[in-house]
Amino acid sequence: MKLAIRKVPGIKEPITRIASKGFAIGKLTNQVYTWTTTQIVETSQDEDENGVERQNGQMLHISKAVKIEFKDELPDSPIVEILSHINQTAFLTEGGDVFTIDHNPQKNMVAQKAVKMKFLNRIIKIASGSYHFLALKKVYRPAFKDWTTEMLQKFVVDIGFEDFENIIRNMKLTGAQLEKADRQFVKDNFGLNGISEWK
Repeated sequence: MKLAIRKVPGIKEPITRIASKGFAIGKLTNQVYTWTTTQIVETSQDEDENGVERQNGQMLHISKAVKIEFKDELPDSPIVEILSHINQTAFLTEGGDVFTIDHNPQKNMVAQKAVKMKFLNRIIKIASGSYHFLALKKVYRPAFKDWTTEMLQKFVVDIGFEDFENIIRNMKLTGAQLEKADRQFVKDNFGLNGISEWK
């Protein structure tokens, strides 16, 4: 079986990233390109001994690449990653934003526009499965000694110690104070044997 390597027409710059569903990122312009690939099979009229129609040959048709437009916002930093699953393609920017575009077989891709996922930010990595994307977010968490009273309140609620929220608020405790607290202080105010039980 011979494999033919064919150039996608319409892309006149180097490519930095490419996705399996026919998407690529231009290195010079940060432009997103897309194209379609159609396999055309030519068959003969005769059949083999089992009555199965023989395949005479096949041809691969690659459409001219077109530029994808963005619906509301343009990426404000270079696109560093592009991935596809069955229904969508996602673009990750250097600034941590994610844009997606649907694969709609009933609609020309030229008419489709990429949409920014407004609830996603500070994303550093994306991955894809057959029907989903996974995004890894970078979250800054300061050292415990730098925690404010509000941060401590949120923390105890998040880990299931809701009863401690009012104690922290009323005493205006900070991470620095708790870090220096001795066992007796923690036991008297929180009923714990040590801060390590919930830190």
